Amino acid sequence: MAVHRSTQALLLKCISSVNAKSVHISGILEQQLDGERRISEILTSKLSPLKLTVQDISGGCGSMYQIDIVSDKFRGKRTVQQHQMVNDALKEEIKTMHGLTIRTSEPDS
Repeated sequence: MAVHRSTQALLLKCISSVNAKSVHISGILEQQLDGERRISEILTSKLSPLKLTVQDISGGCGSMYQIDIVSDKFRGKRTVQQHQMVNDALKEEIKTMHGLTIRTSEPDS
């Protein structure tokens, strides 16, 4: 089957574009995972959570995160105090963020 040169060129251009987008998306996912991992490691070391979920909600650029954390260290503290503990633990990382959603709680008795 003969493929016209212009069709062949168009197909190669499309394949190259898809490959470039795949590499870009792969890079974004890796960056997203790195940010989530870094935040998880910091919170784990400072707050010893029983449950922790960190999610990059910025689309992969690392500028907004959602954190759900349950820790014994929150026991007896008001929500605002719990959030202050998370903010204090992440004070360096927060400097480069545009937004942070925090949900904290103490473990069920």
